[in-house]
Amino acid sequence: MVRIIQPIDVNEIEVLFLDFDGTLVDYHETERNALIDLLSSFEVNVSEPMVQSYQSINMELWG
Repeated sequence: MVRIIQPIDVNEIEVLFLDFDGTLVDYHETERNALIDLLSSFEVNVSEPMVQSYQSINMELWG
């Protein structure tokens, strides 16, 4: 989960790192946590099969 502690002035950004292969950030774990947080905020009880189903469908759509 990303938490912004202090707002960032976009004019001060000199370098932007993109992590497409999961080297810097564990994308699948982050996706899992974000899904659980989102559904939990709507009081949906999230099960591991739900998460796995979502990830499977998402992978098919995004490749």
